Amino acid sequence: MKREYAVAVNLLSTLKRGDMVEFIDGSKTYTMAVTREIHRSDGQFGSYESSRVTVSYGPGRYSRDLTADQMVHGFLDVVSVKRGEQQIFGP
Repeated sequence: MKREYAVAVNLLSTLKRGDMVEFIDGSKTYTMAVTREIHRSDGQFGSYESSRVTVSYGPGRYSRDLTADQMVHGFLDVVSVKRGEQQIFGP
């Protein structure tokens, strides 16, 4: 696995359900909660590049996946992660 993917997968694997993730997608900044911890596109048999977490605004609201591939190719940038009041990642 390339170093960039290892770094992205490592960050995604630290995310737990309920963590608040602030990320930039394009020119917009979003803050969403993790609703599904790290998984791969084909169960546990998919490639590490397909590793992802699912984030959402809340039950029944918009959700999306944050993928290692998007992070490596610069389409997505995770700015910060909070677990409760504790800053896990970022400034």
